[in-house]
Amino acid sequence: MSVERETMERIIPDNISEDDAAARLSLKLHLERYEFAYRHLVTGRILDIACGVGYGTYLLAECSGQNCTGVDVSGAAIEYATNRYGHPKIRFIRDELLGFRDDEGFENIVSLETIEHIPDPGKVADHLCGLLKPGGRLIISAPVTPSTDGNPYHVNDFTERSFRKLFTERGLKEIASLQQRQPYSLREVLQKKSPGDTGKRPGLVQYYLSHPGKFFLRLRSLFADGLSNRYLVLVLTK
Repeated sequence: MSVERETMERIIPDNISEDDAAARLSLKLHLERYEFAYRHLVTGRILDIACGVGYGTYLLAECSGQNCTGVDVSGAAIEYATNRYGHPKIRFIRDELLGFRDDEGFENIVSLETIEHIPDPGKVADHLCGLLKPGGRLIISAPVTPSTDGNPYHVNDFTERSFRKLFTERGLKEIASLQQRQPYSLREVLQKKSPGDTGKRPGLVQYYLSHPGKFFLRLRSLFADGLSNRYLVLVLTK
C-alpha cells in the first residue's frame, strides 16, 4: 500500500489541499506539538518513535542540530520520510514501537499521538522509560477525551489523570504540559463515511449499541467539553 492511501493517522503535509479545513487543523496541531517538544529538548540524541512520514523528525533535527532517529512501523512511511525529509542528522528506521531496541539510549524521546493505538499502554510506558537515559526528557501526547468510539484505529481512551498517572507511577516527573482543543461538528460525525475517510468509524450507532459504556463516556465528554476533542502533551524527566 502506498503511503498516500494510508489513514490520516499518518498526516502527509504535501497532500493536504487548501480547502480541507479539518486536515489542515490536524496538521497545525501536530506541528504545535513538535514545536513544543523542540522547546523542551535537552542536549543529546533524539528518538521520534512512530514518526509517520518524518516531517516532525525533520523539524526536531533542523531546529536543534542534534542527531535524530525516526522510527515507524510503516515501510511506506519510512520510504517517504527518507526521500522527502532526508537530513544529515536523521536516520529513519522501520520497526515496531515495542520491538525497537537501542543499546546506547536517548536523552530525548518524542512520541506523539501513538500510545492510544497500542493495546497495552503500560508496556509502552515501560519500554519508553527503558530507552530513556537518566535525566532525559520524554515528550508524549494523547487524546484526553474519548476517541475509541469515533476512530477505529484507537484502542485506548485516556483522561488527563489516567494519562499522567501512567508515567508518574513509573517514577517520571512532569515538568511541563501543553493542552490543545480541536472542535468538530455534528455534520462531521453524522455524514456518511467516504471511501477515503479511513480514520472514521463506520456504523457508529451500531457500535454504541454493542458498547454502551463508550456511549456514556461520549455523553459525559459532550457535557464537559462540548463538540471538542482535547489533547495533552506531557514533558517528563527521568
